[in-house]
Formats: sequence, C-alpha cells, structure tokens
Amino acid sequence: MHRSWVRRLERRSKGHLASFRLRDGSYFYYDPVEAYANFIVYDWHLVRGEDPRLPAVYRALTEAADIRGALEQLRPERPDLAPVTVEGLFDVDALLTRRELVVRPEALGSVADLSEP
Repeated sequence: MHRSWVRRLERRSKGHLASFRLRDGSYFYYDPVEAYANFIVYDWHLVRGEDPRLPAVYRALTEAADIRGALEQLRPERPDLAPVTVEGLFDVDALLTRRELVVRPEALGSVADLSEP
C-alpha cells in the first residue's frame, strides 16, 4: 500500500474529531463532545474529594505546541453557561509557564450531597 493512500484514509476516519499539534510535531485527536463530558465528570469527582484520572485530552495540553490555541479549542461555545471550564479549574499561568496542570484551590468548593438517605 502507498503511504499517502493510508494517510488519506486516516484523515477521513478522523473527520468528526478535533486535534491540536503537540511539541513533537504529531497531533492529538479527540472528540470535542466526549472530551467535555469527561471533563465535567472529572470535575465532579474531584470536587467530591476523590482522585480521578484526568481525561487524556487535558493531559495532552501539557504537550501542546500552542497551549493557548489548544485551550481555545477546548473552551465551550458558551463558557458563561458551562458548569466548569479549564480556566475555572486549573491555574492557566502554571500551564502556560511550566506546562503543569495545577488545580486552583478555589475550584474545589464544597458540593452538596443530593443523594437520598
């Protein structure tokens, strides 16, 4: 098989996916809807005091060639209506200067327990 033909097939199969370039020149592909849904669940577990695993797309932010551009892609269309945003949960300065995802302490406010007794 020709390499160019395989690359065209790969690009077509990733048609619904978004991506951003990593420092090593490769691309990280993700489904934007799934990524944000996983982020909301991650935030919920974190606020409850659990130690959840951060979704892969957010871990990849630390390796993005253009962190600001990747953050822009991950921003919900209406951040004012979003239950949580990357900027609301993480210290963006730490991400931009040290490539570290540091949870902002004020983002870990208490959550009411809505479960039935």
